[in-house]
Amino acid sequence: MKSWKQTPKSLPRLLLLSALALPLPFIMTGCNNSPDSSEATSHISRAETYADQGQYRSALLEVRNAIQTDPNNVEHIVRLAELYLDIGAYEQASELLQPWLEEHTESVALTLARAYVNQRKQLSATETLATYTPGSPEEQLEASLIRAEALRLSGEVPEALALFRNLSDSNSSNVKAITGLARSHLDMNQTGQAIEAVEQWVAANGKHPAPLYWKGVAQYRENQLEVASETLTDAVTVIPTTDVFLPIRRDILTSLSRVLTEQGKITEAQVYNRILAENLDTGAQEQGNAVIAAIRDGNIEEAKATLRDMLKLDPDNEQVALMLGALTAGTGDLEEGTRLLTENLDPETTPTQFIRAATMAQIDAGDREQALRDLDRAIKARPNDNDLLAMHGILALSLPEHEEAGVASLSKAISNEPERVRLRLALAQHHIRKNQPEQALGQLRMAFTANPADWNTTGTYLNLLIQQGETTEAEEIRDSLLNGYGDQPRAVLLASMADARMGNLAEATQRLESLVSEDPQLQAPKIALAMLYTQNGENDKAITQLLDAARITPDAIQPLQQAGQIYAQNHSLAELEQWLVGIGEENPELAQNADTLAALVNIREGDLQAARSRLDGWQDSESVTVRRATAQLLQA
Repeated sequence: MKSWKQTPKSLPRLLLLSALALPLPFIMTGCNNSPDSSEATSHISRAETYADQGQYRSALLEVRNAIQTDPNNVEHIVRLAELYLDIGAYEQASELLQPWLEEHTESVALTLARAYVNQRKQLSATETLATYTPGSPEEQLEASLIRAEALRLSGEVPEALALFRNLSDSNSSNVKAITGLARSHLDMNQTGQAIEAVEQWVAANGKHPAPLYWKGVAQYRENQLEVASETLTDAVTVIPTTDVFLPIRRDILTSLSRVLTEQGKITEAQVYNRILAENLDTGAQEQGNAVIAAIRDGNIEEAKATLRDMLKLDPDNEQVALMLGALTAGTGDLEEGTRLLTENLDPETTPTQFIRAATMAQIDAGDREQALRDLDRAIKARPNDNDLLAMHGILALSLPEHEEAGVASLSKAISNEPERVRLRLALAQHHIRKNQPEQALGQLRMAFTANPADWNTTGTYLNLLIQQGETTEAEEIRDSLLNGYGDQPRAVLLASMADARMGNLAEATQRLESLVSEDPQLQAPKIALAMLYTQNGENDKAITQLLDAARITPDAIQPLQQAGQIYAQNHSLAELEQWLVGIGEENPELAQNADTLAALVNIREGDLQAARSRLDGWQDSESVTVRRATAQLLQA
């Protein structure tokens, strides 16, 4: 999970003040005189001077005054958004500009796209750029830089690297180009190339904090702690002096503190830590750590209470809302959990684990279509995120009109990670449902080659081979399991069941008897052996195995129920009832399930009083089977 967001303490107040007098777009001034453009221009001129001096507070106030004077001038709105971008208030910039996009596309699109990409909302950025035509070489350069960064964020790093390299070569002094080039190298673990690129740029253009920061990061990743600290210290010295704690200062000081700490220079690191503590709101970080600790200790209610307190103080904190939603939905409050997750979900930027939680909550709430729409946008923004592709593919396959998209997503995820055999299994099961056994076998063969020990997939493979009459191939797989995984109970079980289905009942029975004898705590072989005994007419042996299996998991009713079904083949209902009563008396751990099954027998016999008497003793139980039997009694 991402670290809890830390923001400069003064920034929220500063943004609030600057927003107080902002107009709604397109609202005319009515009967008032036309705005005094010269006065607004004067405010903008002073704002530029303040911004050049690093006095962003005064600059923001001057732009606000310009907007008050000339409220329908979109250029003032754009200038305010640009100041937001300068101080790292990217979300505020996009919220400011978005309402103006439709009527003033050429004026706001480029700045809005930059605000989006700085929030890692690369899909929104590229969609915004698609509505816009650059009007100058400078605008064309900025649009290309945004597209390159969008490619990098989308995981198309080689393409981004090539574009950033071309942009840097043709615009040798551009900071965004060299920064994007360095970051692309780092994304590809090419730390040496990142360092070299920045060094060449600095030699030609002089020191600048952003390129030096990424050079320091690259050196740190190469464990060059001494030179990394020197580079980051150089970066500190060239950070401009401002009255707002800029994101680049935060990033450089945080990294420098980490490097110094790892060097053992604790005193020096503490100097920077104090600066960070004085300028960042660390309360959320501390509360976030408390939440994580509570979850780790199993104190889910405490974690939820802390998150609710945090949300009261900061209602717009999407990360807190998402975590609370995931915990709430996961602990049974589906309505609140789904609301929190869906209201705060941004498919472009929300971490995958929260998208997964939201998807499950939406499915449980019966809204598969909305879940799929969110996933569809998420994979457009992150086309190489295999977890998102897998979720999208599996969900799409469950909706008939989206099956083709589901196959495409799963196929892409498999192409990216061929070893994920469960995705091949999902695709194979789709082909089986569509009566396409050859396509299913193709996926299952590749899955078996990649990982024979994924027993669910291998079991499906064997079953389909036998169904299709491919006994030679099934025998080869059986032998492969026995020869390569003969010490694995699941492999022996699969091979034995395949043998039984191919008519080799004696060999299968003997193999399972040995397996049960060697490891009597394994339940599945006992149940499988019971089925073989039943096929061979050895009901008493089958019942013995099923009762043994029932004792291994006494809360599970199925083994005892199967034993009762076999017993009932040669006995009356009254005899079955007495047999179940005896089982419960001899095996106290099976008493609840035995009484439940006996009550069902009573209901079939029409003896509702006896059934009620048996079930009354278990009404305090949380057993689903008891509740179902009680419901059946009430309906009788």
